[in-house]
Amino acid sequence: MEPFEVDRYIPQLQGESNIEEWRTALLRALDLGVMSDYVLADDVRKKAYINIYVNIMILQSLSLVVYRLTNAGYDFSTDYDVLEKDPKENYDLIMDTFYLRVDYIEDLVPEFNSIKPGDFPTLRAYHARATYLKRPLDELGCPVPDSYTTWTVVSAFEEFDPDWHNLMYGRMPRPWKDLMDEIDGGGFAGGCRQRWLRQVWS
Repeated sequence: MEPFEVDRYIPQLQGESNIEEWRTALLRALDLGVMSDYVLADDVRKKAYINIYVNIMILQSLSLVVYRLTNAGYDFSTDYDVLEKDPKENYDLIMDTFYLRVDYIEDLVPEFNSIKPGDFPTLRAYHARATYLKRPLDELGCPVPDSYTTWTVVSAFEEFDPDWHNLMYGRMPRPWKDLMDEIDGGGFAGGCRQRWLRQVWS
C-alpha cells in the first residue's frame, strides 16, 4: 500500500467527532504492513524509511485539523529529519489532542448534574453549556440515555421557573432534542419569571 493511497483506507480526521474511526482505520491500515507497532510501541527497533512511510500516511489524513494540531505542537514540515522522527510521537500528540478520555468525561458529568439556569447570565448560555457537556459523551461512544439527561435538565428548572418545570414534568419523557429545542426557542409556560425570561433571552 503506497502512502498516497491513504484516502482509500483512512478517513480525514475531523476532530473529536471521528477520532475513534480514524484511529481504527489507521491501525488496520498499518496492520496490513505489520507496522502498527510503529505508533503503539516504544520498545521496538524502528527503521527510518518505515518511520517516513508511516508519518506520511498519518500526515495525509490531517488536512482538516492542521490549525489545531499546529497549535498543539505538530510539525507539518516534510523535511526528511522531521519525517524520520518516531511516528508514535505524532500519533500520541494527535490522540492527546482529540481523544475524549474517560477521566475527562468523568469531570464533565458532575458539572452536567449540577448546573442550573440561574447560574448563567442568559438561558442561551445555559443551553449552550448543557449541550456542550452532553456532546462528548455521545462522541466517546457511551451516550447517556435521553431519559437521564432530560430529567436532569427539567429538574434544574424547578427553582428557576416552577411553572415551566411543572409543565415539562407532566410531559415527560421527552427526547433530548425536543426539550432543548423548546428551551432554545424560549417556549416557556409563563409564571412570575416570564417577562424576565423574554428580556434575558434577547
